[in-house]
Amino acid sequence: MDEIFFEVGGDIPTDSNAVCGVLDNGLHYYILPNKEPPGKVSMRLFVGVGSLMESDSQRGVAHFLEHMAFCGSENFSQNDLIDELHRMGMQSGYHTAATTGFTETVYRLELPMGTRQMLNDALLIFRDYLTGLKLAPRELDLERMVILNELRDINLPKHRDMQANYNFLFPGSIIGKRFPVGAENAIGEMTVDDVRNFYKKFYTPNASAVVVVGDVDPQMVIRCLKHTMGDIPPGRSSQPTDTGKIKASGICANVYRDAELPQVTVSINAVEPLKGMRDSKELRRKNIYDRVGNHVVTRRLERLSKQPNASFDAGESSTTYSMRNGVRMTSITLTTDGDRVLEAMRTAEKALRMAMETEFSPAEVEKAKAAILKHYADKLNQSKSKQSTKLANRWVRAIGNNHVPTSLEWDYEFAKGVMAAMTSADAWQAYRERWAPTNRLLYASGNLPRNIGELSLHAAYTKSQREFSRFDAHPIAETFAYKDFGKPGKIILNSYDKELNLYCYTFENGVRLNIKPTTCEAGKVFVHVRFGRGLLTEPRGKEGLAKFAAWSFVEGGLDRHSCDDLQDIFAGRTWDVCFDVGVDAFILSGRTIREDLDDELMLLAAYIVDPAFSEAGAHEAQKVITRVYSEAESVIEGASGHEGQQFFKNNSPFLGYPSQKVMTDYTMEDVRDWFVEELRDGYIEITIVGDVDVNRAFDGAHKTFGALNARTGKIAATIGAATM
Repeated sequence: MDEIFFEVGGDIPTDSNAVCGVLDNGLHYYILPNKEPPGKVSMRLFVGVGSLMESDSQRGVAHFLEHMAFCGSENFSQNDLIDELHRMGMQSGYHTAATTGFTETVYRLELPMGTRQMLNDALLIFRDYLTGLKLAPRELDLERMVILNELRDINLPKHRDMQANYNFLFPGSIIGKRFPVGAENAIGEMTVDDVRNFYKKFYTPNASAVVVVGDVDPQMVIRCLKHTMGDIPPGRSSQPTDTGKIKASGICANVYRDAELPQVTVSINAVEPLKGMRDSKELRRKNIYDRVGNHVVTRRLERLSKQPNASFDAGESSTTYSMRNGVRMTSITLTTDGDRVLEAMRTAEKALRMAMETEFSPAEVEKAKAAILKHYADKLNQSKSKQSTKLANRWVRAIGNNHVPTSLEWDYEFAKGVMAAMTSADAWQAYRERWAPTNRLLYASGNLPRNIGELSLHAAYTKSQREFSRFDAHPIAETFAYKDFGKPGKIILNSYDKELNLYCYTFENGVRLNIKPTTCEAGKVFVHVRFGRGLLTEPRGKEGLAKFAAWSFVEGGLDRHSCDDLQDIFAGRTWDVCFDVGVDAFILSGRTIREDLDDELMLLAAYIVDPAFSEAGAHEAQKVITRVYSEAESVIEGASGHEGQQFFKNNSPFLGYPSQKVMTDYTMEDVRDWFVEELRDGYIEITIVGDVDVNRAFDGAHKTFGALNARTGKIAATIGAATM
């Protein structure tokens, strides 16, 4: 058992809006007033015990205990608990639930109101979870069958892959052998005494915390806590859990072969044990440096993946910390297919070598810093309307990682300061330090050919190390070429629906605009552009072309910018471009924020006037096609999404997929020929919904879409039908 050992009052301040403290028995509490939604309260009981605290014969006992918490306690029988939840206005399973992890078990309650009586009732339930469970033999046997069924249900390819991966990456540690769901033989033999002994040893106030977020008076919550949970005996002091010593060293390879896995992954990993790490400004500074370095290398991998004949489909560089598990791992991971595994491993090695030997360029680092700081800013803006349940989950995650629960304002300002002082050389050196461990753990998993094994994977990596590679820096695009769409036309119609709070306009060129201001999600804006007539015009004999277009059009980029260039140009801004084919219209859409709405509208308008229909789009579509058809063959969800849709819709050509060969034979010329005229002349209607200033939203749409050529295309006869 690990006590919650982040230091309130250290060099990192807790959220100033929160009230934090510790009862005399060691129970931590974190109370955050929040009025979204009004009156509601989200509560969590965090118990610092999970599967890593189990012995070999106890595998699954922590998860077993979580189930038993709902089977009767000192103050509530199983039926009484359900009745009490219903009396309080909650539904079992929706407003109350629990989860078990490697190092924690979390119980959840969602209260419809924060009255003193309701808080006391909820805390009494938490008290029983912590100290009053009856653990009756009959209930234990009933839950045993439930858990065994759950264990069988979770025995899926991705779960098996994760277990194999953890056992390889953490040799000498119990991490890969202690998955929370448990082991079938241990669960089958679990006795009441096993569960009771584990419960008495680990469920103690000094290893637990109560989180309360919502429309509450913090002082009243504290009084309720002291009254209901303050007299629970504190339990004995504990030592950090011994997870074993990770003994990874040198270059090691491992292959996990499973025909049911929908994709093949290849990774290079460096694992480093951590000791005594506590949350601090210095640790958070390192984390931000990690994010910048990983962003730079991930962007390099994204560019490589889009080159002709690339050996992989997607790639990522990442660093993960698990302070409670005592591990830090840095990885480069590529997704590919079975025929390209060894080539992908060589590509990963070269990408890592490039990152280690060639300093990051200032432009790369500045783009990374802008994108990451934008992420912090977006989270801060969203917090103004963030619901209590999400904030409660955020605090529980912080506690589980031994992080001080800070405010989003502090997070943003701290990250801003760190990145302002960061140079490209700093970011590069920090990235190199993450790969300082001498181990290189090579892993491949998926539906692999028989000739792929540990020896061939190891040989591909070491051979690549001996090969000369030239590292050419990719030019960073800076300026968006589509800012002037011409002179906007007049407004020929405008109206306002007071009941709907909806503004409607028609421009001289025939483009229609709808604006619906709402503050449901602070700062967020959604833009939806319908043009042409969509699936109604799909060429006869070209079944599946709509799906190919949906997967390729945006990735084909613009005539003057590739899709990859747009990532650089708009780094640090919130933007999005999606394309789909609806029943009666083609649809361009995106999510942005109030401040970046003009950029979003320029992007969407540019895709109307100057799409490239480049082979880069076809290249990306082929990746999706390979994955989709692979999933249709290997997992039931894929097959049901393909064959099931067609079966239940009388073999409609608009649903499911044609043969894979039909899909792979399509080209960007097929897409261009289909709807280039709709782009040029088709009916257009724009809808903007979100936290917007109506005048500014109107001006942004007017100077872009209002300046397009006259639209002569007619609205589809079935307008309003559901999109595909």
